[in-house]
Amino acid sequence: MKYPDSMPTLFPRSHNWRPIGRLIRIARADADLSRAELARRIGDTGKHAHQNVADWETGKRIPKEETLKLIAKALGVDYRKLLPRL
Repeated sequence: MKYPDSMPTLFPRSHNWRPIGRLIRIARADADLSRAELARRIGDTGKHAHQNVADWETGKRIPKEETLKLIAKALGVDYRKLLPRL
């Protein structure tokens, strides 16, 4: 699993990041958006953009802090709601 350098230091690298993905998935479902639509709204227009969202939702990858803020804005939630409670 990759851990970007931009993640806040209060989040240990050994932490289980799946809760972030679960919270993204729930917020995306509440906003009634597909993975592809969420990717488009955050500016990811690549051929496999929906796969990035899938990777975040399943915990394979975690979004950078800046990306997490874009995701939250696209979903209409405060980005802190996408962070797991430690």
